[in-house]
Amino acid sequence: FLAPVLEGVLTIVSTLISTTFDAIRGLLEVFAGLFTGDWSLMWEGISTIVETVWTGITTIIGTVLTTISGQSLLHGQI
Repeated sequence: FLAPVLEGVLTIVSTLISTTFDAIRGLLEVFAGLFTGDWSLMWEGISTIVETVWTGITTIIGTVLTTISGQSLLHGQI
């Protein structure tokens, strides 16, 4: 009963941590590009942030939906 929920929670925590670190890395690229005048680096940083946040959001939503549907199926609610 708890194993799928715990697995979902761990996936969400892992996703939040990796998303946070990758977004910070992107933010550092933005500032480095801004201060050095390297506009391609700045845009790479912006792209990294957007892609990272989007992937994090979709992963978390998918994990929540999978966990909920798995629990519902186990309890015969669907």
